[in-house]
Amino acid sequence: MNYANASVQQTRWETIQTALTTAQSAFTTDASTETVEALAATKVALIDIEDLCPAMRFRFKGVQTNNDSNVLNFYGVWDPDEAGDDYQLLCTATVLTGQRTDGTNNYGDTVTITNEKWPDDIIPLTGVADDIGGLWLNTQGLSKIAIIMTTKAAGTTNMKIDYARVG
Repeated sequence: MNYANASVQQTRWETIQTALTTAQSAFTTDASTETVEALAATKVALIDIEDLCPAMRFRFKGVQTNNDSNVLNFYGVWDPDEAGDDYQLLCTATVLTGQRTDGTNNYGDTVTITNEKWPDDIIPLTGVADDIGGLWLNTQGLSKIAIIMTTKAAGTTNMKIDYARVG
């Protein structure tokens, strides 16, 4: 007898409310929730993680030029409601822009992960040139993710981040 296993389902893609348009220095001294969450929406993307969400998938697009290289830092926090909690670096993702579009925005086609500081998998989802690349992250109990663009390529006007909950 064959049984279907529907244990892994992805929600619909959601897009951060405001595109990242301004580079932000990496958090080297103050990464408190109060400081990070007070940044302008053009500098930081904040994503709440629902309870029982074991993984998230990300893809990147925007008004960018082919082969633009933009660098994103991913930070996580376990309890953003707790006074004094700090965001911690999860990884740095370098996103290379391709030529595939959604009609307006070019997708990132190659994602390279460095500075990984996470106990579980952060997997770049990179296919062929001009495909749609992305990133997979096991959430491991995080309650919120903050993403900043530390390096913005000259041809990039903005970067939008799509995400989907997987579980």
